[in-house]
Amino acid sequence: MRIFGFLLLSVLLVACSAQVNSPEQAEASVTPEVSVAPTMPDSEYVSIFADVKEEDVAFTSEISASLAVEVRTLEEIVDNAQAIALLRVEKRAQVTLEPANQILPYTFVEVEILETFKGSLSEPLSFYVEGGYVPLQLYARRLPPEAQAKQGITKEILEQNPLVAMFPLEYVDLKEGKSYVAFMQRNTDNGAFYPYAFGFTLFEYDEGNDQIYSPYLEESYPLDLLRE
Repeated sequence: MRIFGFLLLSVLLVACSAQVNSPEQAEASVTPEVSVAPTMPDSEYVSIFADVKEEDVAFTSEISASLAVEVRTLEEIVDNAQAIALLRVEKRAQVTLEPANQILPYTFVEVEILETFKGSLSEPLSFYVEGGYVPLQLYARRLPPEAQAKQGITKEILEQNPLVAMFPLEYVDLKEGKSYVAFMQRNTDNGAFYPYAFGFTLFEYDEGNDQIYSPYLEESYPLDLLRE
């Protein structure tokens, strides 16, 4: 499939559902020893894209997320986290947009815990991160005809049904076999851990230099800062 063109779409999100809670708020209704790892839902809206090629993507939508509570420094990210760990991605799969109310797609990952710096984690550990690839036909269902035309979505392109890449601007692309540091809170509904604040609390890990890098903060830090 050829590339039909590159279109930059921008959506402003007020991250109410992903706001930064204090550790006390996040623990309020969760039994500490309960940790339920999410599993892939069984739904017609779930698609697995193990190997997305550039020619499969027709549009790119970069999401600008406005956090309900700002986290501007590594210290703030650490203070608001209930668990911090160095993780290796074992498996990833694509979860596309659910109907009606979900704005962003989610990518599901299963990880191995390499080192824990804060809190108590147990395996198996899995979670969702914001961002992913959405079939154009599913994406276009949410748009009126005039919006589709404005974005360059034609009947011919819809029939081809290429992918739309939808990622936050500071998105960290979690690749299988690679390692990352995740700053996590607990879901108050089921006790599962997840990287809070729209996944901006995921840092890339440079094993050679033993450093972590945050696209959100645009800074690198020695991993030893978390070991202190």
